Amino acid sequence: MSNTMNTTHTSERFAWPVLFAEWCERQYPVLMGLCLLFGSALRFWQLDNVPVAYFDEINIPQFGWAILNEKTGTPFVTAHPPLTHYLFAIAIWLYYLLPWVDGSVPQSWSQIDPLSYRWLTAALGVCCVFFAGDWLRRLSGSALAGLLLALFVAIDASLVVDSRAGLNNIVMLALGLAALWCWQRAEDARWHMGWMVAAGVLFGSVVSIKWNGLGFWLIPVAVLTVSACLSLVDHYRPVSPATGFRWRGPDASRLLAALVVLPLLSYWLWWQPYLWLEQQGFLEIHQVMRGFHTQQVGANDHPYCSAWYQWPWQLRPMSYLFELQPALGESSYRVIHQLGNPALYPLGFIAALVVLVLLLKSCWRWFVSGVLERTFFIQLAILIGLAANLLPWALVSRCLFSYHYQPASVFSFAALAWGVACLVRQPWDSRWRNAVGLVGMGVLLVLVLAAFWYWLPIAVGYPIDIKHFYRLMWLKSWI
Repeated sequence: MSNTMNTTHTSERFAWPVLFAEWCERQYPVLMGLCLLFGSALRFWQLDNVPVAYFDEINIPQFGWAILNEKTGTPFVTAHPPLTHYLFAIAIWLYYLLPWVDGSVPQSWSQIDPLSYRWLTAALGVCCVFFAGDWLRRLSGSALAGLLLALFVAIDASLVVDSRAGLNNIVMLALGLAALWCWQRAEDARWHMGWMVAAGVLFGSVVSIKWNGLGFWLIPVAVLTVSACLSLVDHYRPVSPATGFRWRGPDASRLLAALVVLPLLSYWLWWQPYLWLEQQGFLEIHQVMRGFHTQQVGANDHPYCSAWYQWPWQLRPMSYLFELQPALGESSYRVIHQLGNPALYPLGFIAALVVLVLLLKSCWRWFVSGVLERTFFIQLAILIGLAANLLPWALVSRCLFSYHYQPASVFSFAALAWGVACLVRQPWDSRWRNAVGLVGMGVLLVLVLAAFWYWLPIAVGYPIDIKHFYRLMWLKSWI
């Protein structure tokens, strides 16, 4: 009797993590709304604190401005597909239609208000918070995992920095996550064709921002390929039909339309207005772009070049802006550093390595017994997302930068968020393991939030003293 009472008392005492996870399920819309509000505050607060274009803003939004002013043959190289140009053109046009904005679109680029294009990337940065979090919630069935990922995306300094500037990185990330979200919605609705069409168009649109957007398209392709192989093997192996894996994907015609025809068609269509304006051929402009990335951008042509294996540890971040603020004192500077959260980045990558081990164990169990873990496809989607957006950079010899890791980083955050959510719902069998597990999760979240707050000034460009700046630069390679 006493043993039963002690067991019941212990289980009740440590039942609150599970109750918390269930509460997150019930309050998901409210909690996601809070994550979006927090992400919006970080991205829109003093968005015009740098009153002129900086870093690559001097190039990328200028294409959109040139389209509005019907300027062809612009004096800068076309390095990426044109969809970003159209979006910035629309953003600038809409901004100058606002009743509280004086005048129309300036004829001179130097006179344009940076808010006219920064609001677009700030808004898309907030969209990344929702699409990432809700995608993981639908994939894993855990609202806690989705909310944690939404929080991580909202507070990651690297994503905040690029959301506050008129760059194409966040545009690509937002469309890529939106494509995955639509694809997951299609699967949840038993492969509803409307969601598959939306996903197919978005997959083509992501590549119409930057070519490395193909990493998002590879995720469903790889997951479906693995599913087909598992189904084929289990069809012929001598196991019970109840335990063998069976193909539950869409038919071949739908797959061909959503993952081949629509992406190719949307990519081709997005090029047509630009080619008409510039009077260039489709193949000709692609040769120009290929020449830029293979010839004009060399292996060590920039002081902030970094290797792909350095990105998960943030060994060589980029400086976007470093300028003196004479009005605030001789030693006051405005600094914008594209430094990812120094706690979240390595913890996320380590979590992804743990997920890899779990996936290999699931594969071995399936191989010897024909039983497939329920979490197999969650692990697979997260790891393929990370690998498809990181490993191809190992084959590139040109100068690379830390912001190329941003798409892959979201999937490392997903590994961490899903891992924490699984631990919260883990039926611990001892009081000691409960205490250690819960304390460990608490320390992890405190580290991530503390790092966010500590390095926040150089993410949002808040003026700081030069001594404070060097206190933030823990590694010489960060400067």
